Amino acid sequence: MDKQAITQALMTAEPKSKAAKVRRLMPVIEQKIEEGVELQTILNTLNSQGLDLTMNTFKSILHRHRKAQGRGKAQSLEPQQQEPAALEPEAESAPGGAVSMGALHDLMNPDPAEQAAQLDQYERLGRRRKK
Repeated sequence: MDKQAITQALMTAEPKSKAAKVRRLMPVIEQKIEEGVELQTILNTLNSQGLDLTMNTFKSILHRHRKAQGRGKAQSLEPQQQEPAALEPEAESAPGGAVSMGALHDLMNPDPAEQAAQLDQYERLGRRRKK
């Protein structure tokens, strides 16, 4: 047996399952998603090339791939393993109404002391209105 011939034969073998075919394309698919291409557009392209996938099947393959890579749905578009404190300071909001990462971090992780002060203020206002 010729090792080189066997290697060549294995390299030319095509996967049979749809999922395996899509997994081979995942680096390109993930790049297009990060660039803002809609899933439906990607799915239409895959289907036009003969894969014949439904949106649910495509999403399932994408989810399983990301899970195997250690990334969930919410982390897919963010830089991996980067702490919010390590991000560059940005303006409160970017042009077009987009919220900066720093502002989003502040919204999602409020200061407990500040939260308590705001709650006290709201309770006082509520008591005044009842009188």
